[in-house]
Amino acid sequence: MQNPIIFIGLNKTGTARLTQILQDHYQINALHSVQRFDDVREGLKANNAQRVTELLSTHEAYLDGNWWRILPQLLDLFPNIRLIHTTRDYDCWVNSRTAHILRNRIIGQTPEWQHINYDDWLIAWNENHTLAKELNLTSIDITGETNNPGIEILPQLLGQQPTTEPSKRKKQHSMTSMMCEIITHLSQS
Repeated sequence: MQNPIIFIGLNKTGTARLTQILQDHYQINALHSVQRFDDVREGLKANNAQRVTELLSTHEAYLDGNWWRILPQLLDLFPNIRLIHTTRDYDCWVNSRTAHILRNRIIGQTPEWQHINYDDWLIAWNENHTLAKELNLTSIDITGETNNPGIEILPQLLGQQPTTEPSKRKKQHSMTSMMCEIITHLSQS
């Protein structure tokens, strides 16, 4: 099995768009699935290395899910796994996650993980970013909300050039970024 790429950023850090970029512009077979993370976590709990290897052999990259929480076990099994950290502005991340949960509640979808607990979110944010710093990972922000590099650094991180150039998303044209700015403004009023 080739060493997969695991994106260890939190959800709502541009992972859905990044999945499309990997597939469309790099021809990397990427999976954006919380379910796969859950399956791998269960395989690790059961000490079933064969099952984990099978689960991680179907795609070249995995996004979404709390991969960073099981990273020590993954690194024991796959010491050469490639890791990339995704991030975005903290306040915009909180607002995007809140909006995502509220949107899902309106349409009647309330998965177990979708609870609003800002204290827990802050702890998760800090733990995730501390781990990325400890591992000396480059943090990428494809939303354009921070000073971290964006999609322009992907060729260096992936070790390959895109077959076609992905378009850079400008902050002012991002619906999520505009929503973030509106919610932030309203919460400060």
